[in-house]
Amino acid sequence: MYLRSRTMFTCKDRRGETFGLAPTAEEVVTDYVRATARSYRNLPVTVFQQNTKFRDEIRPRFGLLRVKEFLMKDAYSFDMDTDALDVSYTAMHDAYLRIFRRLGLEAFRRRRRPGRHRRVRLA
Repeated sequence: MYLRSRTMFTCKDRRGETFGLAPTAEEVVTDYVRATARSYRNLPVTVFQQNTKFRDEIRPRFGLLRVKEFLMKDAYSFDMDTDALDVSYTAMHDAYLRIFRRLGLEAFRRRRRPGRHRRVRLA
């Protein structure tokens, strides 16, 4: 998907073969949870990852600066249903608000466009 959209950062090795630097980790995290959470009784599971990301985006969006390399913290939540997903999201949201408050930072929630960054798949 990313390679076709041309946002994936790609390079050529010394033999001229193209390779890419992974922009996300959904597949790895999904495989990990599939192997470790063998029953619905093991849910909810939330996996956090902080890592360097690489993207080669054509232009900035929403007036934000886009760079090719940046540090990002991801959270992947695996829940029983959408109600449980909302509980997990609220817990993460509230935790960040507490962190920002303790740091003396003003935080606010920006309205998001429907369908962006909330992928739900019920099995």
